[in-house]
Amino acid sequence: MDCNNRVILNVGGVRHETYKATLKKIPATRLSRLTEALANYDPVLNEYFFDRHPGVFAQVLNYYRTGKLHYPVDVCGPLFEEELEFWGLDSNQVSNFIAILAKNPTLIESTPLSRHSDTKALEISTVQARKHQLFDLWKC
Repeated sequence: MDCNNRVILNVGGVRHETYKATLKKIPATRLSRLTEALANYDPVLNEYFFDRHPGVFAQVLNYYRTGKLHYPVDVCGPLFEEELEFWGLDSNQVSNFIAILAKNPTLIESTPLSRHSDTKALEISTVQARKHQLFDLWKC
């Protein structure tokens, strides 16, 4: 694809570059309808600016690229849903994921949550503790 098919999206001060065809993969969304006539397009910088959460947007753009929506662990649920709504994406995918975990706590496995300076993974040993962490993140 050539340079004319590339688009630069500045989200919260972080520049993302992708192809117009990538943004057309999910129709009827804010990004699929971008035009240079929009107020947030800067012709000098040749980019669109959105004053939104850049960390969440990285996941949004990845969703356009891969078709898989990943929940960022450093963002609470309500903020994530708000960002998905702004971009015109369906937050039901994430809501359904949380509902499935609530009904089936055995699906939650012990997983590394953070790394210490000595590179040993800190692991949560019980399903219950991991479930509480997920719901605390979701509540914000």
